[in-house]
Amino acid sequence: MPSSQTLSALQEKGFRTTFRGFDKNDVLAYLNALDNENRQHSAEQEEQIAQLQAQLDKMRSEQSAARACVEKLQSDLSAANQRAEAAEKSAAEVVARAKSVEERATANLSRNKENQQAVVEWQFRCRDLQNRSTSTKSRLLNTRR
Repeated sequence: MPSSQTLSALQEKGFRTTFRGFDKNDVLAYLNALDNENRQHSAEQEEQIAQLQAQLDKMRSEQSAARACVEKLQSDLSAANQRAEAAEKSAAEVVARAKSVEERATANLSRNKENQQAVVEWQFRCRDLQNRSTSTKSRLLNTRR
């Protein structure tokens, strides 16, 4: 497509006329100028297309890398969530076992306290019986004499 400068120059200049129409050399010169301008414009557009294609390729590569990174992160997150769920389950089991152990320990402490009281009572009874026995032996000895 001719530039606006070329068109305005053509409108101002015009073609010379000859016996059968426009001057062939003027028309060829004009067409050559248009062709050169068109080639230059096409080359610029080709260069721009090449640059844009390179940018597109780079962005696609970056997008692919980003997708791979996202997939890796999603995989890592999924694995971390599975580990967290397993840890929570394990922690719940440990807490349940700890409660059970605590309940048994509390029951054992209570029985131990009862047993200690019983031992103290038996110790008092044994001392009392020893004292009675000693007293009885003394009376027996005294009565025999």
